[in-house]
Amino acid sequence: MERLIGNANLAEIQKDRAEIGIAIGESQLWGKGIGTTVTQMFINYLFEKFSITKYL
Repeated sequence: MERLIGNANLAEIQKDRAEIGIAIGESQLWGKGIGTTVTQMFINYLFEKFSITKYL
């Protein structure tokens, strides 16, 4: 079963930088590496699609 456990977003997208926001809602899921994994996936996506090299 799939369920929403949090969200991720981009803001302040400029030439070579962007701000990444990650939130994991359920506290029993904190500390399990989910946010770290999502952040790395986001960074890889930004490198590939937008040539982003800096994170605020």
